[in-house]
Amino acid sequence: MISGALPAGFLGVGEPLIYGVTLPLGRPFITAGIGAGFGGALIMALRVASTTWGPSGLLGVFVMTEGPLGAFRSVLIYLLGLVVSYVCSYVVTWLTFGVKDLNPDRGADRA
Repeated sequence: MISGALPAGFLGVGEPLIYGVTLPLGRPFITAGIGAGFGGALIMALRVASTTWGPSGLLGVFVMTEGPLGAFRSVLIYLLGLVVSYVCSYVVTWLTFGVKDLNPDRGADRA
C-alpha cells in the first residue's frame, strides 16, 4: 500500500499516506507529525512565505516565493525544510519502532 501512496506523498498529496498507512498504525502518524514540525520550524524561522494557498510537498516550491530573503532563497530554504521534514520524520519513526512493532509475527516465533 505504501508503494502506491509514496509518489503522491512526495508531490504534496498526503491523504493516501495519512489515511492508508500512518493513521491506521497510530504511532507513525504522530512521529511523522513531529518530524514534519522540524522542517516547518526551519521554514518559519527563516521567514519563508507563500504567495497563495496551494500545494505542499515538491509542488509547493512554486508558491514559496515570498519573504525578506527573495524568491530564489525562499525556494531553496523551502526545499531544505522539506528535506529536513522527510529526514526527521524517518529518524523519529525509526527511533520509536522496534522489530516487533514492524513485524509482529517475528516476535511470536521467539517466545
